[in-house]
Amino acid sequence: MRSAIAPRLRAGHDAMKVWVGRWRADGHSHTPDGARGPWRSVESFEMLPGGFFILQRWHEHGQDERFEGISILAYDPKVDEYRSLNFENHGYERNYLVKRNGRQWKFDGDTERALYDFDRAGRRVEIRWEARAAPDQPWRPLCDRIAMRID
Repeated sequence: MRSAIAPRLRAGHDAMKVWVGRWRADGHSHTPDGARGPWRSVESFEMLPGGFFILQRWHEHGQDERFEGISILAYDPKVDEYRSLNFENHGYERNYLVKRNGRQWKFDGDTERALYDFDRAGRRVEIRWEARAAPDQPWRPLCDRIAMRID
C-alpha cells in the first residue's frame, strides 16, 4: 500500500553508498576484564532496490565465539539522521541512532556505541566499538578493527 506522499531520495540516502560492497575487518576484541583477543569479520552491504535502505550481513569470529547477523540502515530526512536495526545469532536485537559527520559515522545505542571513520577513497575504515553493562555504567572498549573493501 502506498501513502499519498511518496518518499524521495535525498543526499543522505546517497551518502549511504560508502558502505556498499564487501569488507574484511581485522582487529581485537576486549573482554570486560580487559583481555584482548583476535577479531575478524567479513561483511557485505547492499543497497536495496529503490535506494532507500542498506542491507548488511556479517560473519564475525571473536576469541571463542561466532557472530552472524543482519542489519538495515535507513535515513530519516526529517531529522537528518540514520537508524540501524540489527539482529544476530545469539538472539540479540539492537537499535542504534546513527549520525554522520563527513566521513565519520557514529552509532549510539543504550549499551553499545561505535565510531566508523572512512578514508577519503572509501576503501578503508577504522572501527571502534564500546559497550557498557547498563545505561548508568561507564563505557569500556569492545572491539577495534580496520576494515578494507575487498570488491
